[in-house]
Amino acid sequence: ASTENQKIINLHTIPKDELEEVLKSWGYPKFRASQVYSFVRETGCTSIDDMHNLPAKLRNDLKEYASLGTLKLDLEMISKDGTKKR
Repeated sequence: ASTENQKIINLHTIPKDELEEVLKSWGYPKFRASQVYSFVRETGCTSIDDMHNLPAKLRNDLKEYASLGTLKLDLEMISKDGTKKR
């Protein structure tokens, strides 16, 4: 990966065509984007280390420049009747 790609990529939200362009700019073949996309969107992969069919270098690049951004609870309010709002 080049140093110009220091923006962190959220693998959950990036469109597949953009992921293809990013990986291509890093020197990887286009089909790698399909593999990453499948891991994230179809198998629900929660760790880049679990993407075993990707080369170690690509996994390392993804760990440095991408995230499997998850949603975090920002606020939870509980009413008198026990109802929770998030």
